[in-house]
Amino acid sequence: MDYHWSGKTIYCNGNSVRLTNVLSRRPILNLGECVIVAHGEVNGGDKPVIAKLRVKLDLDGDTEISDSNREAATREFAEEWTALEELKDSGHTPHLLIGTVIMQDQSMPCPGGYIRVLIMSRIPGQNVDEILLDLKEDEPVSIETQLAEVLEYMRKRKWSFTDPKPSNLHWDRKNKKLYLVDLEAAVPDDEEVKIGPKSGIVKSFMITSKWSRRKQMLGRCA
Repeated sequence: MDYHWSGKTIYCNGNSVRLTNVLSRRPILNLGECVIVAHGEVNGGDKPVIAKLRVKLDLDGDTEISDSNREAATREFAEEWTALEELKDSGHTPHLLIGTVIMQDQSMPCPGGYIRVLIMSRIPGQNVDEILLDLKEDEPVSIETQLAEVLEYMRKRKWSFTDPKPSNLHWDRKNKKLYLVDLEAAVPDDEEVKIGPKSGIVKSFMITSKWSRRKQMLGRCA
């Protein structure tokens, strides 16, 4: 997909959204779409946002998308939209500003094809995967404690998180606050077991374990 999205402006729900910097581009060929995540700004304002676009691809005539995969693409978008709305009061997830579906114009990769749009608040902090090995003594435990709180908040509202890894977390070191950043991995669930800091799902993010291994290695080298 060679189309350049940086600098592009899309129009949705009476708002203009300018994409200032593409962060990631992920083709999902079996679903016939590409997921674009970008920094952006709404209506020329100075408040930064995150734009997540699921863009229909213009595939060659020999590539067919099954009905089940089309339904899966629609369902995944709808679930992420719903999760953003239902989890907004947790204080640990992005706020949904705009959710809609628009059509690609004639300059885009698949004119007339859909663009499923989620415009979210840009959350503070740094990606935990990038700073994990530099965390201070008390930070890994604080991260896991807050992670347990947000996952328990999700569980009470019939959601679970299916992609446990540090790159799906942001840590605001100044305010010592954790954020869960990718709700594409949130799925409806009826789990009844309460989640705490020692729960398997929390430990599967491997925050304290990776940090502890680093500390041990540094100790051996001292």
